[in-house]
Amino acid sequence: MTARLRILLCGLVLVAAFTNPGVAQTKKVRIAIPGYTIAMVSLLAAKMNGYYVGEGLEAELVAMQAPTANLALVAGNVEFSAVPLAGLTTALRGAPLKVLFCHFDKPQHVVFAKPEIQNIQMLRGKKIAVAGLGVIDGILMKELLTMNGIDVNRDVTLLSMGASDTRFAALVSGAVDAAVLIAPHTFNAKEAGLKELVALKTRGLCCRAAASWPGRTFSKEVPPWSKSLSALP
Repeated sequence: MTARLRILLCGLVLVAAFTNPGVAQTKKVRIAIPGYTIAMVSLLAAKMNGYYVGEGLEAELVAMQAPTANLALVAGNVEFSAVPLAGLTTALRGAPLKVLFCHFDKPQHVVFAKPEIQNIQMLRGKKIAVAGLGVIDGILMKELLTMNGIDVNRDVTLLSMGASDTRFAALVSGAVDAAVLIAPHTFNAKEAGLKELVALKTRGLCCRAAASWPGRTFSKEVPPWSKSLSALP
C-alpha cells in the first residue's frame, strides 16, 4: 500500500469518526407551551423519547403565557405555539397563522376551592384564579359560572395569574378562594386537602387545544411542521 493511499484511508476514517450526519442535518425548532402540564404530554413525550431527533429536529419547549406566545409566534421568535386558543384567536384576527392539529377536544381543567366552599354557588363574592381572561381556562370558567346563574362581571372576581403552579400556590396561600388547575397540580390540590368543585370536562364544555404555525419554512425541503407532527407519539 502506497503512502498516498494510507494517508487517504486515514483521512476517510477521521472524517467518519468526527462527522455525525444526524446532528449535521438537525434543525432547531422552538415551541411555545403554556407550561409543563398534562395538556402538553404529547410534546413532552416526543422530546423525552427522542422522537424529534429521529425526525431531524432539535426541539426546544419554551413556557410562555398566551399574549407572549402570540407575539413570539408572529415575530418568528418561536416556530410553533401549543398555547391553547392563543394562536387560534390571533389567526381569527387576521394574523398569518395556521392551526395544525388538536391535542384533545375536552378540557382537562378542574376547579378547586378552599375546603369551606362546597359548591359552585358558594363562589359568589369570591376571587378565582385563572391563567388569563382570554385564554382557555378563563373562557371555560366564565361559561361555567354563567351556566350556574353567576354574573362573571358582578358576582365574582376573576384574576389572571398565569401558569397552573402559580394558581395552585395562590390557592394554598389563601390569596384566592378558588382556582382552575390542570394536572399535575390537580394531584397536589387533592393532597393539600382542597375541595374539588368540578371537572370541566363533565359539564359539556368543549375546547380544542391546538398547535399553531406561522406558515414559514426553513427551505424547500419537507416543512418542519410535518416533521413535528411525525414526531408525536
